[in-house]
Amino acid sequence: MGALPREFTSELADVIGIYIQCEDCGRKSYWPSFKVRAAERQGFRTVQALGSRFQCHVCEAQGGGGRNVTLRLVLRGQT
Repeated sequence: MGALPREFTSELADVIGIYIQCEDCGRKSYWPSFKVRAAERQGFRTVQALGSRFQCHVCEAQGGGGRNVTLRLVLRGQT
Protein backbone atom coordinates (compact mmCIF):
# COMPACT_ATOMS: atom_id res chain seq x y z
CA MET A 1 0.00 0.00 0.00
CA GLY A 2 1.45 3.33 -0.98
CA ALA A 3 0.65 6.95 -1.31
CA LEU A 4 -2.17 8.18 -3.53
CA PRO A 5 -1.69 10.67 -6.37
CA ARG A 6 -2.10 14.34 -5.42
CA GLU A 7 -5.38 14.76 -7.33
CA PHE A 8 -7.22 12.59 -4.78
CA THR A 9 -8.73 14.46 -1.84
CA SER A 10 -6.90 13.85 1.40
CA GLU A 11 -8.44 12.26 4.49
CA LEU A 12 -5.72 14.10 6.40
CA ALA A 13 -6.92 17.60 5.46
CA ASP A 14 -8.71 18.14 8.80
CA VAL A 15 -6.11 16.35 10.95
CA ILE A 16 -4.12 18.80 13.08
CA GLY A 17 -2.20 16.22 15.10
CA ILE A 18 -1.75 12.52 15.78
CA TYR A 19 -1.15 10.90 19.17
CA ILE A 20 0.79 7.65 18.81
CA GLN A 21 1.02 5.01 21.54
CA CYS A 22 2.74 1.64 21.54
CA GLU A 23 0.41 -0.94 23.04
CA ASP A 24 3.32 -3.21 24.01
CA CYS A 25 5.64 -0.89 25.96
CA GLY A 26 3.40 2.17 26.50
CA ARG A 27 5.73 4.62 24.73
CA LYS A 28 3.87 7.73 23.55
CA SER A 29 4.63 10.40 20.99
CA TYR A 30 2.83 13.14 19.10
CA TRP A 31 2.92 14.27 15.49
CA PRO A 32 2.04 17.98 15.24
CA SER A 33 0.32 19.54 12.26
CA PHE A 34 3.52 20.37 10.37
CA LYS A 35 4.51 16.68 10.27
CA VAL A 36 1.05 15.68 9.01
CA ARG A 37 1.28 18.34 6.26
CA ALA A 38 4.78 17.11 5.34
CA ALA A 39 3.40 13.57 4.97
CA GLU A 40 0.64 14.94 2.72
CA ARG A 41 3.26 16.64 0.54
CA GLN A 42 5.00 13.26 0.24
CA GLY A 43 1.75 11.86 -1.17
CA PHE A 44 0.05 10.24 1.83
CA ARG A 45 -3.69 10.89 1.57
CA THR A 46 -5.31 8.28 3.84
CA VAL A 47 -4.98 7.50 7.53
CA GLN A 48 -4.36 3.85 6.65
CA ALA A 49 -1.45 4.67 4.33
CA LEU A 50 0.10 7.06 6.86
CA GLY A 51 -0.49 4.61 9.72
CA SER A 52 1.65 2.03 7.97
CA ARG A 53 4.67 4.31 8.62
CA PHE A 54 4.40 4.19 12.42
CA GLN A 55 6.30 1.67 14.49
CA CYS A 56 7.81 1.56 17.96
CA HIS A 57 11.57 1.71 17.62
CA VAL A 58 12.06 0.76 21.29
CA CYS A 59 10.16 -2.53 20.86
CA GLU A 60 11.82 -3.16 17.51
CA ALA A 61 15.28 -2.72 19.09
CA GLN A 62 14.33 -5.27 21.78
CA GLY A 63 13.46 -7.86 19.15
CA GLY A 64 9.72 -7.21 18.85
CA GLY A 65 7.79 -6.28 15.76
CA GLY A 66 7.13 -2.73 16.86
CA ARG A 67 3.89 -2.55 14.90
CA ASN A 68 1.34 -2.71 17.74
CA VAL A 69 0.65 1.04 17.80
CA THR A 70 -2.56 2.98 18.26
CA LEU A 71 -3.21 6.29 16.51
CA ARG A 72 -5.61 8.92 17.84
CA LEU A 73 -6.31 11.73 15.42
CA VAL A 74 -6.90 15.29 16.55
CA LEU A 75 -9.25 16.93 14.08
CA ARG A 76 -9.74 20.62 13.34
CA GLY A 77 -12.35 22.06 15.72
CA GLN A 78 -11.80 19.29 18.28
CA THR A 79 -9.77 21.19 20.86
